[in-house]
Amino acid sequence: PMAPNPPNGAIIDYILPAQVHGPVQLEILDASGTTVRRYSSTDKTPSTDPSKRKIAPEWIERPVPLRTSPGQHRFVWDLHYQPPAGLGGSEERPAKGVWASPGQYTIVLTVDGRSFRQPLMLNPDPRVKAVAADYAREFALAREIEKARVNAHKAMHEAESLHAKLEKSETGASGERRAILAKLDRELMQIAGIVADEPRWASPEPEHAWGTLNDVSGDLDRLSSAVDGADGAPSPDAESGYRQREKTLAAALGRWAALKQEIEAALRAG
Repeated sequence: PMAPNPPNGAIIDYILPAQVHGPVQLEILDASGTTVRRYSSTDKTPSTDPSKRKIAPEWIERPVPLRTSPGQHRFVWDLHYQPPAGLGGSEERPAKGVWASPGQYTIVLTVDGRSFRQPLMLNPDPRVKAVAADYAREFALAREIEKARVNAHKAMHEAESLHAKLEKSETGASGERRAILAKLDRELMQIAGIVADEPRWASPEPEHAWGTLNDVSGDLDRLSSAVDGADGAPSPDAESGYRQREKTLAAALGRWAALKQEIEAALRAG
């Protein structure tokens, strides 16, 4: 990590005049003109306080923000699409969107209301024997998996939040209401994969072998790495694996949607 590693991505150099007013913005567009990534000089930069890090600081990538000062600047696009907000991530390991496929892109730099465009060609690794159709299949499946991951993560966050509310409501309840809340909480934990009194997610019990939200979410995360990290079309195993997990997720989300409605009604009744 201490070596003089070159920037990992597309290197973009730009020069600014004196007295730039307002933020500097940078957009990456694909061949159809759709925005792939958007940056601004007002974007929040990650904390650099070592005491708040869980890993050694030399392993942490420090992205260089868009500068607004006069002179020459260098910015690096990491070749990823905009990360979905629903995937979360951390400062040590921020969430990333899918890899951009080889092809023609456009860089748009906006300064003081004026936009400047330059073409950018992403070339495939010449050692990889893949054609455009292979990369298109890989990208399409990676985006499907990404969407499923967002849905799974959203449901997991909802479950964690409602689990905390149920525990708090149970403390102040008694009799039949306490029993109802406890039953709903047990069902929530089974569907989500939460272990009682432990700050972690669990594997499903045998009677819930259809898969918890936690299990299918973890499967999708691993599948995403396998598909999006490959140099070519997804394998038949990856494609069939996603279809299976898609069905599992749909079943889990259906159960969760019904239970969530029941839980929210019970909490309102209190």
